[in-house]
Amino acid sequence: MPEQWMNPAIWTGAQWLVAALLVIAVLAMAAMIHRLIGTVQSEMKRKRQRPNLRPSLRPDLRKSDADSDGGGSEGESRGQ
Repeated sequence: MPEQWMNPAIWTGAQWLVAALLVIAVLAMAAMIHRLIGTVQSEMKRKRQRPNLRPSLRPDLRKSDADSDGGGSEGESRGQ
């Protein structure tokens, strides 16, 4: 059997098909790995934005809406 695989001149159509599919699979995997490495490297180089964890300087509008309700239901304060 190894002699048959070493001599492509006597390969059948099915063997050529298997060889072609293996070559396509190897090329696809190589392209995916190349793109993955490129993506990882670009992510490593990019400067990340840090979240702003300081409290907001603007007043909380939700609290002021609840205070102006006067104890009524939500629908009444919005005119519904």
